[in-house]
Amino acid sequence: MRALLKGTAAMPSIMLVALVAWSMICGLAVQAQDDFDFFYFVQQWPGSYCDTRRGCCFPLSSNPKAVFGIHGLWPNYDDGSWPDFCTKEPFNPKELADVVDQMDDDWGSLACPASDSHSFWTHEWTKHGTCSGLGQHGYFQSAIDLYGKHDITGALAKAGILPDGKHYQVDAIRHAISTVLDGHLPGIDCNKDGHGNRQLYQVYICVGKDGKTLIECPIFPRNECKGSVEFPVFDPHHHRLNSGGANDTGMRSDH
Repeated sequence: MRALLKGTAAMPSIMLVALVAWSMICGLAVQAQDDFDFFYFVQQWPGSYCDTRRGCCFPLSSNPKAVFGIHGLWPNYDDGSWPDFCTKEPFNPKELADVVDQMDDDWGSLACPASDSHSFWTHEWTKHGTCSGLGQHGYFQSAIDLYGKHDITGALAKAGILPDGKHYQVDAIRHAISTVLDGHLPGIDCNKDGHGNRQLYQVYICVGKDGKTLIECPIFPRNECKGSVEFPVFDPHHHRLNSGGANDTGMRSDH
């Protein structure tokens, strides 16, 4: 009887320990979704995606415009590393009914084969959005809002930097874009065209953890380019398409 009473008395303690452990696990799970230092808001030039050897395919829902488009909103650490795949919450397009038209216009996939961009958005959400702490609608809405407020294509044009196949200094590109970023300098990423020429590809804008406030970049992309780069022509009506290209769901170029 004494042993039975002792065991019964111990049960609340065991339950308490279990509850504390469960609370800690839940706390870590919540923390993991907000465990980063800042966002990279990344825009890419479609001409520099399409004129590589892999080519491109236009989205089924709309043709890309001759402007920088959204690549992603990526949580990052100050040391240049990043969290990814923080939860198993699946991409749910039903939550995005009020922003999907804007996403079609400004955040379309150029990967082959041609698609409705859902696989691209799924990748961006599962890898990056699940670590943002913003929730699914908030994550995509934040990127759309940032895009609408900061016209980097227009800023470059105002400075006489045009997608005309000519070469421009990276420093001039950065300073031109900073005029629509409250003076903050962006990171500039380059790739190579089908002939091996280095060209302007992506712009990295640094944003606070609220997904709204522009900040000075704590660190720039690892493959940031310098010197002189080409700004290639992009004509949405005549640009060569490659329907047989590799399927690229929008993986980070600095990964």
